[in-house]
Amino acid sequence: MRMKLARIITEIVLGLLGTAMLVIAIFSYQLHIDNNQSMGPNRVALACLGAIFLLTGIGIYSASFLKHVWKSPVFQKTRPLFNWIGSPYFWLIKPVQEDPGPQRASRATGWFATAGAALAIFISLWYITSGRMVTWTTSTNYLDRQASAFLAGQIPLLEKPPAALVALANPYQYKNRAGISGYIWDASLYKGKYYFYWGPVPALLVTAVKVLHPAWDIQDQFTIFFSNAGLAIVLAVFFYRLQKKYFPRMPGWAVLGLTLLGALNMPVFWLLNNPIVHAAAISTGQFFLILGLLTAMLGLENKKYQVCLMALTGFSWGAAVGSRVDLAPGIAWMVLLVCLFLLFKAKKWHPSTSALIALILPLVFWGAGLAWYNYARFGNILETGHRYQLTGGALPADYRNIVSPSYILPNLYEMLARPMEIHWHEFPFVFTPFISNTMWPKLFFYPRNLNYFYGEPITGLFISMPVIWLTLFTGLLVLIKYVRSRQGEPAALAGSLQERSFYPWISWMVAGAIILNLGTLSIFIFSTMRYEADLAPLLIILVGLCVGWASTTFHFRPRLWRTVLLFAGVTMLISIIISLLANFQNGDYIFMNSNPHLYQAIAHFFTGR
Repeated sequence: MRMKLARIITEIVLGLLGTAMLVIAIFSYQLHIDNNQSMGPNRVALACLGAIFLLTGIGIYSASFLKHVWKSPVFQKTRPLFNWIGSPYFWLIKPVQEDPGPQRASRATGWFATAGAALAIFISLWYITSGRMVTWTTSTNYLDRQASAFLAGQIPLLEKPPAALVALANPYQYKNRAGISGYIWDASLYKGKYYFYWGPVPALLVTAVKVLHPAWDIQDQFTIFFSNAGLAIVLAVFFYRLQKKYFPRMPGWAVLGLTLLGALNMPVFWLLNNPIVHAAAISTGQFFLILGLLTAMLGLENKKYQVCLMALTGFSWGAAVGSRVDLAPGIAWMVLLVCLFLLFKAKKWHPSTSALIALILPLVFWGAGLAWYNYARFGNILETGHRYQLTGGALPADYRNIVSPSYILPNLYEMLARPMEIHWHEFPFVFTPFISNTMWPKLFFYPRNLNYFYGEPITGLFISMPVIWLTLFTGLLVLIKYVRSRQGEPAALAGSLQERSFYPWISWMVAGAIILNLGTLSIFIFSTMRYEADLAPLLIILVGLCVGWASTTFHFRPRLWRTVLLFAGVTMLISIIISLLANFQNGDYIFMNSNPHLYQAIAHFFTGR
């Protein structure tokens, strides 16, 4: 009964959603959503997606009915005609006659993973140095300032704010600071002292380096670059281990593509090409987040080193929260699942107490340290200093409006579906302009009464990373397969994962963290491209899990598997190309301004002008 109800709900939701998309795409001008009478590429894409949803809903609704009709005597005589009409589909899903049997992971996978990490690091270095490789463009040095304060034995910065700024009754509103110069932009001002509201972990890393060489002025871009390089290496190891342990049929080039995409996708690569302190906190947090996920996977597979790996997992996830507190909900979810796995998979209900303690203890240590850090600065263990930030319009007059459910709809549109601008006659062809109030569809209004901020460039993840559409397709297949199994039908697709018990837990960990991180970002007062980096690496891992699941599930359907693999490969390549092109204009054209001759040579090569 529950499965029947779930199927009915799915049919209705898909049907209504598909119909709504078609109506909006076709009648946008009449509904005053679009000012253009003709359908542009975004409306065409919306119409195609709506048609897919509608046809899928109709297909699910009519499946059982058509099954009985097909078996009726009337249609038995017309079966050859329908077989001929449906021959492409039947050719696609035609199973092999025999079980191809187990397959060993390719030995070349390690080389693919290594090449992916090395190539990602090389491309990152080329971009961040504007093609010069050894000469770095000057960046901010906020982390160095905080590190210098730590080395001097204090938490507030060594710099003193201007007296005129301290004298203001409310210095946090931008208009009140008119005429005052010389203060540190985006710093937190509290009781006449400067602080930074970002987590202390990136500054602690810089402090460790300055202990060895105090004279160095370590710019924020170095932290971003090495965090991104570390992320590429961790992702390479993760996908290599995933293919070797769980999905031996996944080709080695997929590991290469996933590793490259994990480090070069649009939001993560955006951090590298706009190397300011905000990006340093996010990139450091992502490195520790994915490192913790890798060590969690290795620890739950390996009993011999489980305690050490669980301790490293707890340390990494604690450091991720210490870099960016927004990651806390997703990390809490993953910690919960790891603990449940240790409990439920233990023999005779005797869990590995040492492993649980090794996981929880570093998290408690980090939590206590962050609570002390906040209390020492602001007298409140939960206060990060964000409300005392010296910034622009992103800080509302009433701080309670910094989060609101009314931000969810515009934020989801920004982070998931905001289109890019494409100009085929102008390099780099793909542009992410600053958002103006005329660039909002009326369907996705923004809450003007709460001062919703939308001034920075952003492109939706489903637009800049088309490879993640594969996750929706895989999710639909998993749902259909689950419904069929609950209805007592024999499994149509082989490839049980019963012996690979940790794989479903990885999937739930990643999917849950994505949803919680997205929920946290969606209620904030504004969205920007760098915020999407809190989601992108986890989404790429989810794509890798989908490709691996397809390789295991479709090994009786080799043509269907090759089709899925072709779609994954093409969309990976498109996603990387979009990121590489768009990041030429990131950071107010840093590349062009830093190395104009090379930029013009590249533009001339692609445009002939």
